[in-house]
Amino acid sequence: PPRGWGAVDANLPPGSPPPQSLALGPLPSAAPPPPKRQGWGAVDEGIPRNLKDVKPRANCALEALATALRSAKSFRRAFDSADAKDAAPKALRRALDALPPLDQSGNALLRRTTKKRQYDQAIDDLRAALAEREGGDPDIRQELATGGAHLDVAEVLGELVEALTADASTKSAASTLTSVGRITQAPCSKCGKSNSDAVDEQVLEYARSAPATKLKQARVAYKRGAHLAPVYLLAHAHTAKSCDACHAPKACAVSQTLSRCASTLILGITWTGIDRSRGDVLSVMDLALMGGVRDAAKCFDDKAKKAGKRDLVALIMFRGNHYTSFVRKGRDWNKGWEWHDRGSVHQLGGWEDVKARAEPSDGKGAMLPYLLVYDIF
Repeated sequence: PPRGWGAVDANLPPGSPPPQSLALGPLPSAAPPPPKRQGWGAVDEGIPRNLKDVKPRANCALEALATALRSAKSFRRAFDSADAKDAAPKALRRALDALPPLDQSGNALLRRTTKKRQYDQAIDDLRAALAEREGGDPDIRQELATGGAHLDVAEVLGELVEALTADASTKSAASTLTSVGRITQAPCSKCGKSNSDAVDEQVLEYARSAPATKLKQARVAYKRGAHLAPVYLLAHAHTAKSCDACHAPKACAVSQTLSRCASTLILGITWTGIDRSRGDVLSVMDLALMGGVRDAAKCFDDKAKKAGKRDLVALIMFRGNHYTSFVRKGRDWNKGWEWHDRGSVHQLGGWEDVKARAEPSDGKGAMLPYLLVYDIF
């Protein structure tokens, strides 16, 4: 017969009090707290107890930037000669020092080594330093402080350049990444009067962007004669304004002039859902490499003083929420590239190997080129 709670004596006469097992005393005012879970899965303040000391960070944007800038000679010449004082430049220095030289790096040298741990720590220190520094965009700093998982790599680049600018010793390195121009609205060509909201301001650019659609169209239209400068120039052309005084349409021209072009030129590509049919990515990549930048100044101002040719030295790519980089090892673009991903270095052969990685046949989707890094070999 059943015993304990719920046991019933079938021989009780009618009207008898319930058995002791069913006699309920007064209910407690509150239920006692459940016992704390122990072992795997136990949670304290939303953090699994077993993972309390683990701080997962999404540092792929910073890793991609560090590995790409490593191959930019103009930037490295200025940065390597500087004695950094602030936390962010110091962390970037440690990260670059932990990477193997381009001409000596073996396959996956960083995978499980002391250098790999030093590199990971330096990158996370860089993220923390950018989050904690005064100035900058508060939203970006907040995102960096909480892991940086949803940040655009171009936004992170802007924070990095501003941090380098703030340190007097690395300001010259920051200037190699910065193009300086001016946007001006001219007086009316009809009556000579200026609009009340006429602009005349300095503009700093770290990564001028253009739509992938326009790059693809240039590649199709001009084939081997296509190059990047006209696409980026037209993408930022300003429309003339109407005159407030005489109401003449488009009588107040708006122009942008360039006073200094970045030595390490970074160009961005904006993608939409319609740009990603098979072959589009490879077409844009071929234009970025073979068309290249014949005169860097012409990306900003077609009347500017010539700034010289720039060669593609690195690409920062993305797929999903993850950034990765391809870095060129030498002058011959068809003899050596590296793929940097999650702290590992993978040796590749020529340009066709890079494209095969960018648009694999495994059905997982293409990596999209997002930032193109140009410098002088």
